[in-house]
Amino acid sequence: MASRLSLGTVRRNRVRGQPGGACEKSLVGARGGGSGVLSIAPMPLPPLSARARAHLKSLAHGLAPLVQVGADGITPGVGQAALVALEQHELIKIRLGQAYEGERKVAAQELVVATASQLVQVIGRIVVLYRRRSKDDPKRPRIVIPVAAKAKPGPGKVADKPGKQAG
Repeated sequence: MASRLSLGTVRRNRVRGQPGGACEKSLVGARGGGSGVLSIAPMPLPPLSARARAHLKSLAHGLAPLVQVGADGITPGVGQAALVALEQHELIKIRLGQAYEGERKVAAQELVVATASQLVQVIGRIVVLYRRRSKDDPKRPRIVIPVAAKAKPGPGKVADKPGKQAG
């Protein structure tokens, strides 16, 4: 039986010389045994803004879960399946099965670390993760994250309009 991936057992190594959020994947034996623990060392990702998170939630609403976590927990196989799904889709849902007995939020953080992704939301037993695709694929456009809106002028203030001069 494979060991569970926990935040304490994940070995964090920085990959130097690789731009754009590169990460290193390796299987490491747990306690010297034959079972492996998935180890990924992500480059720090900027946090999602509230607007970006809301946009991703709206996109994820109609998605079906692509990966399911069973009674064994977050194994290297689950981590690898989530990595493949994220590379293909950028935004995925992962279902924590009824047999999974761990804490939902802890499992979500373990998946974030294991996949070098960003947590969008945890709702019930569903975890939504986002990670930008590493390679451009003309058949699958990338998800466009909205940028923060500019502040609108308050009441009584006039917005500057280009091309008009006071006078």
